[in-house]
Amino acid sequence: MAPLGGLSRLAAVLATTVAALQGHGFGHPVGSGGRPAGTPRLEVLDTAACWDLIRGGGIGRVVFDDDHGPLALPMNFRTVADAIVFQTGHGALAAAMTSGHPLAVEVDHFDDALGEGWSVLVRGHGALLTDATALAGVHELGIQSWAGAQRSTAVRLVADEVTGRRIRRHL
Repeated sequence: MAPLGGLSRLAAVLATTVAALQGHGFGHPVGSGGRPAGTPRLEVLDTAACWDLIRGGGIGRVVFDDDHGPLALPMNFRTVADAIVFQTGHGALAAAMTSGHPLAVEVDHFDDALGEGWSVLVRGHGALLTDATALAGVHELGIQSWAGAQRSTAVRLVADEVTGRRIRRHL
């Protein structure tokens, strides 16, 4: 860990606090702390920039309509070409997909200390992957669930639309 004097200087340059740099406030929603310094600028991302941000996979939310309206569930994913592949348990998502409802996947990253972040939204139609070859391919992607539970249903979302936004602060 950097000496406190070094952290104080870094916090001053970044217009944040030593506590924020040390991870304090972890249990609070992103953006609930003080307003970071600088002027925020919103940048609309093109499709290529969106894919660059999410290409490595990670954690996002799958959004779909069930019988009660919109529902967002966290999931781990990987990208394959212009598609997102993830696994889920049996339930509301599988039922919504068999009804032909469109899906969306939202992936984001926020830096509370700097007051910067980005968000990517991929919309399209999903397909349940059921044949052995497709399931073997999903297994090879190495998608690991942060929740720790085994996911029995594999989904491939082919993108019809990809949009994104990034906020950067200029001091």
